[in-house]
Amino acid sequence: MQLEIESDWDGMTATFEQPRYELYGSGVVFDGEASIRKYFAASRIPFSDQANEIISIAAIDKVMRVEFW
Repeated sequence: MQLEIESDWDGMTATFEQPRYELYGSGVVFDGEASIRKYFAASRIPFSDQANEIISIAAIDKVMRVEFW
């Protein structure tokens, strides 16, 4: 998440074997590097200074669940 805050998209996507984001509230899925980069490009236009504070984090096998403000 620190790489996301820094807008280091190359570094962020390199941390994944298969980049995939699932947004719990909306059920929207971004699968693959191109899809995730498109999501971040669109979401950072209105919120260019977006940062996250982790509330909880859990990893099971290759799945990470993160709750944040």
